[in-house]
Amino acid sequence: MGCAVEYNTCITRGDIWALDVGLGPEWTEVSDDPAGYIGKLVLREEQDDTLPIDLELTAVPQLVVNPTPNSVKVYMEFTATSAMTQQLPWYNLVGYVEIAPVSDPAQSRRLFNMEVEVSD
Repeated sequence: MGCAVEYNTCITRGDIWALDVGLGPEWTEVSDDPAGYIGKLVLREEQDDTLPIDLELTAVPQLVVNPTPNSVKVYMEFTATSAMTQQLPWYNLVGYVEIAPVSDPAQSRRLFNMEVEVSD
């Protein structure tokens, strides 16, 4: 068992914030039926599912138009409004991005973990 992929980013409170996540050619089940999947981004104070969620965003996978042979075939765009980011706490957060079939959300697959610096 390996370590989870980690992604570091920064969110400025009160600004619009977006994160695009691409899925490569190996994600054929998603590229064959993008509407059958949903992406979720969750941020919390710590990686503990019992803690309250500070920010949760969802995204529907979108097909990339005319992808090159080894490039991303599908992407998800997670966007937080300025009102959403303004409500974030004053401390840094951690989180994750996952994808799941709409028909069975319990079958989610974590894509990566996140560390998020929150600033003003």
